Amino acid sequence: MKHWFDLPDLDKRLKLNLQGGIGFLHADLRSSDTSWLIPIGIGVDFALNEKLCLISTFLLNFTDIHTGRGTDAHIMPGLTFGIRF
Repeated sequence: MKHWFDLPDLDKRLKLNLQGGIGFLHADLRSSDTSWLIPIGIGVDFALNEKLCLISTFLLNFTDIHTGRGTDAHIMPGLTFGIRF
């Protein structure tokens, strides 16, 4: 789920977005495991024109994945930059 918000008193081309969801994650590094995944994030979109947008999103992915030998991941942050068209 993702929702965009207009930012008051700022350029109408700039939008804030919040997102969240639930899913599954499978890892097969040393030993395989499948677990739940809950991504929660915030981002900004800047429209260059009606068909092109610059985007950036920061996500925190919560999971209970176990890949063996102490490499368990419980919170995985991610920062992405991109172009939406």
